[in-house]
Amino acid sequence: MHLTEADNISVEGIGKIRVVRTYRGKYLRLQVDREAGVKMTVPVRVSMKEAEKWLERKKPWLRKKIGEIRRQQASQTVFLPGRRYFTRTHLLLLEPWAGKGMQLRIRGITATLNYPENADPAAEPVQQIARRALVQVLRREASVYLPERLDFLARRHGFSYRKVSIRENRSRWGSCSGKDHISLNLHLMRLPDHLIDYVLLHELLHTVHRNHGPLFWAELDRLTGGARKLDRELKKYPVRYF
Repeated sequence: MHLTEADNISVEGIGKIRVVRTYRGKYLRLQVDREAGVKMTVPVRVSMKEAEKWLERKKPWLRKKIGEIRRQQASQTVFLPGRRYFTRTHLLLLEPWAGKGMQLRIRGITATLNYPENADPAAEPVQQIARRALVQVLRREASVYLPERLDFLARRHGFSYRKVSIRENRSRWGSCSGKDHISLNLHLMRLPDHLIDYVLLHELLHTVHRNHGPLFWAELDRLTGGARKLDRELKKYPVRYF
């Protein structure tokens, strides 16, 4: 392995890594994305020789991270015609049609994704659009359910917040800013009800306790009846994989 100023390198057991030089960043950084692959950002003040040594030390972590992603990808849903896929309030169907391109139609509780009849539904281009279609359905559901549930729990337990937004986040189920703006991941809609409530209470509690100190966990435990157990259960659900 030899790094150059701008390169795509291949590392045994890891695969391709895209090396990018930056004038803004101060630190070496690795990013692992299931679609974009692995990117290594190298600040201009860091020599490529230093970066190479740093990457060598990071190989065990990188292999572990990539292994996790590959296991998740192997278990993710394959959308095929003739099967029914249920969300909280919708039924998603994949059906061929004579039209060009792909089209999502939502009528009542049924969301139908049409794909060209001459296309292979199991091919990755169709699967990517099917996953995006499911995200669109989840976003619609989340925009109704999550704000209402958050408001209910806030009133029930005496919390207040300024506003709530629904987003698709790659790594977090939710967050609470210093101005009490709560952001919730639309993929919460894939979780059981008790875990959705756990995340919502977690973020509401951050309007009072800004960190994850002992007081935070003690209060969350009182609210949920077993915060640590719920937190471990939540970790079994990967964000954005379905």
